[in-house]
Amino acid sequence: MKPRRSWSSVKIAILSTILLTLIAQPMMAQSQNITGTVADATGALIPGAAIKIVDAAKGGTARQTSTDNLGRFQAIDIQPGNYVISVEKTGFKKAELTLTLNVN
Repeated sequence: MKPRRSWSSVKIAILSTILLTLIAQPMMAQSQNITGTVADATGALIPGAAIKIVDAAKGGTARQTSTDNLGRFQAIDIQPGNYVISVEKTGFKKAELTLTLNVN
């Protein structure tokens, strides 16, 4: 009988894992990634630019990152809402962009 109890525990653990995976997918689907490329007026890519993503409603910083050597950046797991993205680098004028993320 002990082997049956062990097998039941294993079945419960597997079922729990499957259920958690199914529940977690819709919750994770609510967040979005923001990706972009920073370039100057001539189209030249800007590496090392500071990216700051601020929640417009709450006023807090959601993410801070910087561009890679190809001028690209990525901010993951951003919740739906309104954001202001600012880009700064020494020698360049600060740029800002307003963005709204919606749930699909």
